[in-house]
Amino acid sequence: MRFSIHGNVLKGNNITYVFTLGSGNETGNGKLAIELQKGSVSLRFEYDGWMERTSGLFMGKWFTGFGSKLDEEVRLERIKRKI
Repeated sequence: MRFSIHGNVLKGNNITYVFTLGSGNETGNGKLAIELQKGSVSLRFEYDGWMERTSGLFMGKWFTGFGSKLDEEVRLERIKRKI
């Protein structure tokens, strides 16, 4: 199954990626919002469309993996910069 995803990045106090996910005749719309706060990063994912049930199964796992990788990248960057 082939997927296409396209969207726009909106920047301000936070970063928001508004996107459309399509495959064949099916489409869905979503939004990934990233908010940077002192000492933390907040991610919010919203999606409505044909992949809603499936996305619910894998998005939690993806966010957990993303968070772990982000923590490790930040740790390595702090070591590199000696912060």
